[in-house]
Amino acid sequence: MIKKEDFGKKCLLSISVILLYFFWPTLMKAFWETFGGKTTTGMMIYSLIGYIVLMIILFTIYKKQLKEDYQILKQNLKKNILSILKYTGILFFTMIICKMIIQSIFHIETIQNEIQLWGQFEEYPLIMLITLTIYYPIVEVIVFQKTIRQVISNPWIFIITSSLFFGYFNIAFEELTLSTLATTLPYIASNALLAFSYYKKNTIMAPIGIKMLYNFIVTIISFV
Repeated sequence: MIKKEDFGKKCLLSISVILLYFFWPTLMKAFWETFGGKTTTGMMIYSLIGYIVLMIILFTIYKKQLKEDYQILKQNLKKNILSILKYTGILFFTMIICKMIIQSIFHIETIQNEIQLWGQFEEYPLIMLITLTIYYPIVEVIVFQKTIRQVISNPWIFIITSSLFFGYFNIAFEELTLSTLATTLPYIASNALLAFSYYKKNTIMAPIGIKMLYNFIVTIISFV
């Protein structure tokens, strides 16, 4: 009975966190339209503040688990850092292959999400650097991996579920076509690799570190 109650609480918490993340942009937009100004710069600053608030909320919810994961990372720091570097290299290769596939088969040169992100980066490089290298790695890994792993114990079901859900989220607000489905491939593949690293290293700090390093390198290369 206790185990069932704990499972129910974990499911409720996971669903609540996912819904919070899903509707957070709408909440930020409503707050901006009510209390913000009309400048794009002001909107970006409000967005950054909103991202920080969401991270604080997630840190508060998973404070105990994140501390435990950090201790696991520290126990064999050198080995874990080398693993993060290895998985980052694999992630680069995976993303290149995925993009080659969608370009050659579906003739999609650039994913719409990436166009929007890089457009914002050109105008607000510092804010977007913080967003891409800190906010997204931490929040997305917590939302799409931590929440799901705490209710799905089987590693492969966890990896598949987490990856498909992450892929769907990236096209949730777009028209569902064969092309939009094709653009989920890089998201599904990258999340699968990150989820696998989470399972293998048994600490959420591994996928967070991989995604931070990958996004930082890609951002710097794109900027240069």
